[in-house]
Amino acid sequence: MSNVTPVKKLDGISGYTVNYFHITDAYLAQKVNGFRFTGKSKSKAEVRASGAKWFRQKGTGRARQGEITNPHLRGGGKAHGPKPRHSRNRINKRVRRSAWLSALGYHLERGSLLVVDASELVNMEKTRDVAAFLDDAEMFERTVICCKQGTQLERNARNIRNVLVLSPDRLNVMDMMHAEHVLFTDDALKSVEMRARAMRGENAIRRGSLSLSTADLSEADEASGIEESNDE
Repeated sequence: MSNVTPVKKLDGISGYTVNYFHITDAYLAQKVNGFRFTGKSKSKAEVRASGAKWFRQKGTGRARQGEITNPHLRGGGKAHGPKPRHSRNRINKRVRRSAWLSALGYHLERGSLLVVDASELVNMEKTRDVAAFLDDAEMFERTVICCKQGTQLERNARNIRNVLVLSPDRLNVMDMMHAEHVLFTDDALKSVEMRARAMRGENAIRRGSLSLSTADLSEADEASGIEESNDE
């Protein structure tokens, strides 16, 4: 059995009441904001064709018709067709912060928040090694692996089916709620703990702590005494 242990206590998350309404609001907002409305159809004015009538107005016995670019004729423009646009669903900062904490608290309560020692994954040089590791840990369903960006683990695990690799600063509500397990390396878990403590601080909203900078996350790593692994 792999050395994967459930997280029993997490600073900033333990004791936090899970707010499912905030999770729903943040999930739907992230889903809408991720849509790409790129559909485009030509209107009557944009269709390149003759502006002449198909046939004369009277004397043919047929119904009168206008120019061939009319929407009801073959090859004409589209009436009220789609246009490229950007949809934005905004939620306030307090709800966004609560949803992120609640998503972590949800996995913490159900025992699906897991941690593994990063040193155990250093020798895994192939994708099949990471796949065998997850198989041994019985993570057959969708799994989110949270580790430092640019590490060997990130490169090896990103091509495995049903596995999503995220750095601590990219951990989000939608991916956590889709996942059956959230697996942290020990150094990534310390970064997330720092972020959670900052969110629950007295002036967290005014600091904008939901999107901590890379410098803030690196301070958490330095405080834990863990060196960053070099890119190969």
